[in-house]
Amino acid sequence: MSESATVISVSSDFRRARISSLLLRYPELLNSELSELIDFYKTAPPVETALLTCEKDVAAKAKLFLKDHEKATSRGVEAPLVLIIFALVSVGIMFSLAYHLSG
Repeated sequence: MSESATVISVSSDFRRARISSLLLRYPELLNSELSELIDFYKTAPPVETALLTCEKDVAAKAKLFLKDHEKATSRGVEAPLVLIIFALVSVGIMFSLAYHLSG
């Protein structure tokens, strides 16, 4: 494993351990800690959030936290919507080019 991959892995492990410790204390958190959890769930890769469910106690608290803060942790529909619009525009351009090239 390269040095940068090792650093990223250690950093991810440390962050996941921090989030696990916060979840185990939930809902008894400071406002800054609550903000940290919300930020984690809004920005972390799905694999990171999924790994938190490997521990039964953490998984139960994560489920409660996500239920209590559903709107705050939502990633919204922006990314899928952008992809759908991009795909539709691409298909439209391809049909337009095909029409003009065949005629």
